[in-house]
Amino acid sequence: MVLPADLPLIRPETLVDIARAPLAGEVLMPVFEQQRGHPVRFAPACGDALAALQGNQGAAPVVSARAAIKIVVNDPGCITDIDTLDDLQRAERLLQAAP
Repeated sequence: MVLPADLPLIRPETLVDIARAPLAGEVLMPVFEQQRGHPVRFAPACGDALAALQGNQGAAPVVSARAAIKIVVNDPGCITDIDTLDDLQRAERLLQAAP
């Protein structure tokens, strides 16, 4: 699974759900409210392609080269990355609103 460090609000149960889900294809991607999220799970067959990645493009080329299977999750944390101060403030509001 690929889990960027700038997504600290992903719920532990989402991680478990992605890890335990059947891997019918080579890529399994969570989706929250029709937005693709993280962590993205890759089959071992993707290993060489992932290892060959360069630059700051992430694993998008590997995902787009394969048919990603989507799994719907109820976790805004899987799409809540924190790159700016505005993102941090939004994340703080999400944490305060959480039950």
